[in-house]
Amino acid sequence: MLKRKGAQVLVGVALVTSALVGPSPASAVIRGLSFYTIVDGPSWTQAEANAVILGGHLVAINDAGENQWIKEQFESKLKKYVNGSPSEGLWIGINNANNPGVYEWTSGELVTYTDWNIDEPNNAEEPGGTYQRYGIIKWQGSDQSYIDWGDYWNTQQSWSSTLVPLGIAEISINFSASQSASPIEGSGLFTTSLFFSAGIGSNLVNGETIYWELDGISADDLASGSMTGFGVVTNGQLDITHSLLDDGLDDIENFIVTAYSDPILRTPD
Repeated sequence: MLKRKGAQVLVGVALVTSALVGPSPASAVIRGLSFYTIVDGPSWTQAEANAVILGGHLVAINDAGENQWIKEQFESKLKKYVNGSPSEGLWIGINNANNPGVYEWTSGELVTYTDWNIDEPNNAEEPGGTYQRYGIIKWQGSDQSYIDWGDYWNTQQSWSSTLVPLGIAEISINFSASQSASPIEGSGLFTTSLFFSAGIGSNLVNGETIYWELDGISADDLASGSMTGFGVVTNGQLDITHSLLDDGLDDIENFIVTAYSDPILRTPD
């Protein structure tokens, strides 16, 4: 008698530390349910507009774990010099442009965490009444020894040698899963299809390497396929094929697929 395995498929997306998109290291990565990528400025408003064109906003940093991860992933872009020009840092979404003194994220998320430098934000005024109201993440200290947040003018000031040419955009990832057939012992191959999408106009997740693992069963339950693996998202889809051994022992089990974009299969802090 064949025994039906539970057809439950749970899909989660976890922390990326090494999977990259595009030719430039640390230019686009995934963490949790967000795709992060570099966008052009040079002004904060232009960087935000470019993030919106992609389908997101300048990054909203919600906790210390995400903040540290961003520092690590985009460290090369935070260096003192970008393309030969001195750089103040990278634009992030926090600002008080709409309500001076009240900071908000362009994504609409609540400000629950900040990492301002001890002297920031200072809302410094440029002659003529232009104030620093736009958030950046940047190297600090005379020796550029640490990274935290500051505020800056929307555009480079004529008297200043520093600039903020780039920003970090954050775009939400949508995902779902389906199966070609219910996982039934001894009934042959079935395919679990994972679907990922992010962005407007083109799917930013295409070309991303996704890692996966099974839970709820063991290797002894498999007639074919493996407990872990990886593949590249193509046209928004990644297919995983298995078959289950009819061992005559199990009544109902959960067949759970968890998808990660980190080969170490980690979850966000």
